[in-house]
Amino acid sequence: LKIDTNYSIYLSFDFNVDPMTCLVMQTDYENFIHVIREIRIPNSDTYEMCTMIKPLIEGLEHLVIVTGDASGKNRQSAAYGHANQYQIIMQELELSSNQFKILEVNPSISDSRTFCNSVITKFPSVLVNHECEWLIKDLMFVTASTDINGDICIQKGGQNIHLNIDNKHLGHLMDCFRYCLHIMLPKWFITTKKAITS
Repeated sequence: LKIDTNYSIYLSFDFNVDPMTCLVMQTDYENFIHVIREIRIPNSDTYEMCTMIKPLIEGLEHLVIVTGDASGKNRQSAAYGHANQYQIIMQELELSSNQFKILEVNPSISDSRTFCNSVITKFPSVLVNHECEWLIKDLMFVTASTDINGDICIQKGGQNIHLNIDNKHLGHLMDCFRYCLHIMLPKWFITTKKAITS
């Protein structure tokens, strides 16, 4: 899969994790969703991530839509001028503020799982580039658990029984994927059970 210059280029980020992650995705909103590329950089920061992305979007900056982890809107004490992650991306990739579509809060795992499964099942074509090794691992092998409140969460500790690696290395690209789907396809939004019963 390659970038199609007829469509918007979505960059979906997950922050506060190591490795830092980003997905490059496209859709026509009706027939296809393509995951073009994953970027996964250990021991990195937003500046290094942007350095990796620049060559991919050179000359296509006007097509870019940035989304991802809502926590990226929090100011970073270590960043110049205490900028948040998205302000750094805006500056480094030379984008405008209207190219950023960030959820107010990250969707819960339980609602997002239902939403993403619905999209994958019912959308005419959802394709992931075979080179997106870690997203494919996430989609196939990440497991759910429950937190101390009984809410569904992604299993981030212990050994993954399918891959024999620590679960802390998994789930981050799946987060990028689900954040992007929620922004790409708001009409598919699944109303939460709490909202229905209140």
